[in-house]
Amino acid sequence: NAQDLKTALEWAVEQAPVAVAAKPKRWWWIAGAAMLALGALCGWAWTRATRPESEGQAMRLQLLAPEGGQFVPGSFAVSPDGRLLAFAAAVDGKSALWLRPLDGTAGQILPGTEGADEPFWSPDGRSIGYFANGKLWRIEKTGGAPAAICDANGVTGGAWSRGGTIVVGSVSGGLRKVPAKGGVLESLTALDASREENGHRYPQFISEDRVLYFARSNKEAYIAVYAIQLAKPLAPKMITATGGRAIYSGGHLLWRRGTGLVAQKFNLENLQLTGEPMTVADPVAGTFRGGQVQVSSATGAALVYGASQPESRFSWFDRAGNSLGTLSDASSVVSFALSRDGRTLVASRGSDLWLCDVDAKVWSRFTFTTQFAGTPLWAPDGKSIVYRAGGPPRLFSKGTSGADEAKRLGPSGNIFAKSWSGDGRVLLYQEESAESQNDLWILPVLKGAVSDANAKPRPYLRTKSDERNGQFSPELEPHWVAYESNETGRYEIYVQAYPEPKGKWQISVQGGNFPAWNQNGNEIFYLSPESKLMSVKLKKSLDAIAVSPAQELFVAAVADRGPISTVYPYAVAPDGKRFLLRAAQKSVMPLEVIVNWPTLLKKSGAEK
Repeated sequence: NAQDLKTALEWAVEQAPVAVAAKPKRWWWIAGAAMLALGALCGWAWTRATRPESEGQAMRLQLLAPEGGQFVPGSFAVSPDGRLLAFAAAVDGKSALWLRPLDGTAGQILPGTEGADEPFWSPDGRSIGYFANGKLWRIEKTGGAPAAICDANGVTGGAWSRGGTIVVGSVSGGLRKVPAKGGVLESLTALDASREENGHRYPQFISEDRVLYFARSNKEAYIAVYAIQLAKPLAPKMITATGGRAIYSGGHLLWRRGTGLVAQKFNLENLQLTGEPMTVADPVAGTFRGGQVQVSSATGAALVYGASQPESRFSWFDRAGNSLGTLSDASSVVSFALSRDGRTLVASRGSDLWLCDVDAKVWSRFTFTTQFAGTPLWAPDGKSIVYRAGGPPRLFSKGTSGADEAKRLGPSGNIFAKSWSGDGRVLLYQEESAESQNDLWILPVLKGAVSDANAKPRPYLRTKSDERNGQFSPELEPHWVAYESNETGRYEIYVQAYPEPKGKWQISVQGGNFPAWNQNGNEIFYLSPESKLMSVKLKKSLDAIAVSPAQELFVAAVADRGPISTVYPYAVAPDGKRFLLRAAQKSVMPLEVIVNWPTLLKKSGAEK
């Protein structure tokens, strides 16, 4: 039974190191015998547990991340036949796609998938789709070179139909679709303004012509799972109200309620839930990705889930990577920003923004809204904060004194405020549109409100490539903008002149994200693909820049970096000598497996 299996597995694992210590000359054959026994037990367990439900029984296993690495939270998918697991894991700060049999003991990396996240399977189980470096990719499970399908920014989750269509979710828009053989993403669903929706996410094909997805909204009643027919994408049917995505497996709908995962019978013909929801596992973790739940199941044979949420803390580090102490827990934080004087931190926690006095380490609530305020940006004088909220998303500005109401800034859409000029008169923001990838725009402002004379935004950098995370140089009247672009096929850091983009200087050479200026104006920091914090010294004249070779400062163990890359995982102190990171805490976070999980419902009497 399951307990016998667990005991046997634990015995096999525990005996190997004991034997090595006792008989050092025979360690190789003892360890090999233990691994053979472990593999045999896993295979035996799988054979027993995957029998028909009338014969089989539920069994529980644990999967460990690759040696020296961690699973990327929520980034795993069980194959259609229930026998393989595709997952993203970060080893030495560098994430990639891995594949392992659920009845085996080890996984193997799929070369060429650096930066991979949120994998999903083709219905025949031969290919895996995933997101990396602003694109949607596919790779065969047998390996080989990955193939780019299309540009994909601001995406959350993918699903693959038998007819060869891939549907992806959106951070702040509707579902989109693209042929699996390649093409351009096209709109499938639209946000419902009457429901104040702000994102359709995590799609799943439940039949050839029906898609399940999760919708976020500013109105609690409409935060729910919906289903659509491809022929009628603008006529969604609400299935159940819940705070995260649901998955269909084994004739059931599974979703997170409280801290546990529940399952309920789901009729695909009329899209109706029947019977009572019953708990399958508890606890089950979510992630910071707006509705993601760490669960995957395909046929009803195997359920894989994460039971614990990765922990993180706001921690200070010097330029050598030495820890200088912690500020507070950061496990519930999605985005944050440090004021220019370094005295106050603003962070999104839940649906609101909170302020933290850095010296006193005391938090106070800043916004009181149900609109999921996030991605905050400080005004240069520290007297106001710009943030993103609403459905569709908009930019708002609110004074830090608390006396003023929030004021709306600029247009609505998939936009993020990225940088504020030193004189406080201009905002640099990032926008993703259906016609292009992310572009950088300029919005004139005056004392935290849109200027009546110069209210119209104008494009600063708009090309066929993806330009994002633009940062003004720190002068009172900025002359330069640092940003990242994938124009070479990989994100690199560049600098161009301001107010018009003239000249171009490449700052990184082996990939880079999240540029940030030292307030002395003569240095730029960024993160490498391996999460190394890099430094580049600059010598500037009125119309040119001399760039020094990049220097590695330290490996930044940032938490949940994710594929979207609109949220900075670090901040630079005013002196340029310290860095505040939302740092991941080193701990073992295994994945849990329940083989033949529907039998749990039968034993509980839920489906008599």
